[in-house]
Amino acid sequence: MDDLDTSCESLGEVWILWISRIRYWQLEGSISINGLAVPSPGALRAIPVEKTEKGTGGRPWKTLGIYWERDDDHVTFVAPEKTRPEGRDTKQQMLSAASCIFDPIGCLAPFLSLWQRGVAWNESLLEEVERHWVIWKRELVDLPFVRFSRALVPVPLEQAKRIELHAFFDASERTYGAVVYLRVKLRLDPRG
Repeated sequence: MDDLDTSCESLGEVWILWISRIRYWQLEGSISINGLAVPSPGALRAIPVEKTEKGTGGRPWKTLGIYWERDDDHVTFVAPEKTRPEGRDTKQQMLSAASCIFDPIGCLAPFLSLWQRGVAWNESLLEEVERHWVIWKRELVDLPFVRFSRALVPVPLEQAKRIELHAFFDASERTYGAVVYLRVKLRLDPRG
């Protein structure tokens, strides 16, 4: 198994999860868990030492395409290594660079206007889109500073402006996987 993301409310739940679910998946399903990362050092006592990760060397833990900073339990992003610094880009070049960032719900790369306006694959970007694109490329250095709390904090439903559920699935002949994101936009969000 590549990645498993889950949350537990207590260290006892971590132990139960390890014994009842993960060990079962390993034994019965021939699924291999190659590493485990937790924000709480106490949780590591419940898991066999060979399955735990020792520090990240200052780097976030990557799982399911998302980077997790364990020390303060935040999700963050890592900038792609290569983008064309300047010059006119085509739709293809822009999408190639933007796709280097795993952003399944469109928080960071909202360039839908290209499809809405019918821009061809190898056509230069429209001037208005090009302006936004150049700014976006310059701001990539700040991408590691974009952070979200990983925790799902319950809020009263009347505070929610919009609730979205995003599900992604993939399968092959030998394995399958799924991830589901819940995105809640609050009414008190100053960005609208």
